[in-house]
Amino acid sequence: MDRQLLLGLVIGAAAIAVGFTFQDQHYRLDVPGLEADQRVIAHRDSPYTGMTWVASPGKNYLQLRFFEMVEGGVCLEPTWAQLAADGRLPHLKPATLPTLAPGQVDPGTLNNSAYISFFPAGLLLNRSVPAAPQVLVVGLGSGVGIAHILHHFPKATVEVVDIDPAVIEMVREHYPLLAWAETQGRVIFAARDARAHVRARKGHGFHMVILDAYTAGSTIPPHLMTREFFAECADTLAEGGTVFANIIGCYGEQVDGGWRGAKRRVVGGALRTFRAAGLEHAWVIPVLHGNDRPASFDRTTSRNNILIAAKHPISPRRFAEGWTRLRDWTPFPELEIGRHVSRQYQVIDSEANTGTTYAPAAWIDPGLPTLAGSLRPIPLADGAPGHTHGAVTDDRVLIESAMAAVRGNAPPGSQLRGWRDAPAKAQLYLRTVDWVLFPRETWRTSVAFGRDVNKHDPDLLVGPVDGPEREAAPQTWHMTDAPLFTDLTPNADIVNR
Repeated sequence: MDRQLLLGLVIGAAAIAVGFTFQDQHYRLDVPGLEADQRVIAHRDSPYTGMTWVASPGKNYLQLRFFEMVEGGVCLEPTWAQLAADGRLPHLKPATLPTLAPGQVDPGTLNNSAYISFFPAGLLLNRSVPAAPQVLVVGLGSGVGIAHILHHFPKATVEVVDIDPAVIEMVREHYPLLAWAETQGRVIFAARDARAHVRARKGHGFHMVILDAYTAGSTIPPHLMTREFFAECADTLAEGGTVFANIIGCYGEQVDGGWRGAKRRVVGGALRTFRAAGLEHAWVIPVLHGNDRPASFDRTTSRNNILIAAKHPISPRRFAEGWTRLRDWTPFPELEIGRHVSRQYQVIDSEANTGTTYAPAAWIDPGLPTLAGSLRPIPLADGAPGHTHGAVTDDRVLIESAMAAVRGNAPPGSQLRGWRDAPAKAQLYLRTVDWVLFPRETWRTSVAFGRDVNKHDPDLLVGPVDGPEREAAPQTWHMTDAPLFTDLTPNADIVNR
């Protein structure tokens, strides 16, 4: 039997086993720190996963979750209808907007998944930016990454392959914009194993191949993380095209003779393997958001890392034009800062260091119009992004008034964990997030950090490209144990942690 076919069968059997093992653990809504107004839009099981669309108007998201892992999130507003009404976005305007079923949502393209904002980077690092990009995406997830490309590249065509037909159906049924884009020929779905699909597309001339396939356990399928597969991806590229991969992990750090850092060998192995597959010009951009800033970058913290690989130079030193494009790029330039903002309250137990679910400000502010102005703003740390602001109070009367408002105004079925009784040492926290500023600041900060050649040069991270030079070189690079993933020795996240 063909070894790669055997590997695929083993992986498929493992996925099915995992799916059936966790059938009773689809998702939980009543979890401290999540949103009190979450509601399930749809749920479906497949041999590979349990998938659930979950919406929270209070935090302005629609998320697709595989079990309890978020595969991707898109903002509920601006809706597709709102974007279609913007004269600057004619490529998102259908002849007729679809009629929504009761309870159906109509998300647009603004995402709240930090790494999704970087999908354009692979096109911007093409030798020349194509006018009508041809993009292949391996791993559908929520589909918000596809919507992101369609928003920013009006003439793009995106072909998506996913092994699970149920995921494709969930996106078609609950993401109206993408269902419409499919009817326009701008999105093409294929339900099959990505390895076979990529082989079949050899010589097609894609300007970018995006690798974003993860199992329900947030691991990359081993047969999609090998030198042979990466070489097959390279064979589908147009001249000057790129492969873009979302790799979860870290650079790691040696401490007291040992290594620290989750999935550092996954990041190091991916970088080494891409270069060994003929895409020797590779670069990693760690995605920085939240409290993750250049000045406090922790090599041991697991995060999304954008790995871009090509046959042409793409480093900041050798492809300044491409990095100028990255520097000058603005996500969602048509959208207005300050317009799509979420505001939520949480009661924090200062002693136990726990909190309630997050309640929408709409449940509290109308009855307590002076509350928000009574809270103390929390100063932003130096270099911290400005898309998220906090304010707090420990005034007992205000806290209990807010809790009473939540209990009185929350609709039936709301997730009110912690909102019944205030803890002895309680604080009321108000979180404000600007969802237009979020991708812009994430992009700006990460790109500025990613161009630091002293931190991200692949030779410094994993050494020379595999070959005689590497074998003869002293191991002075950072990730000295970065593995080479092949069909005979593929990545196994269980081992490479």
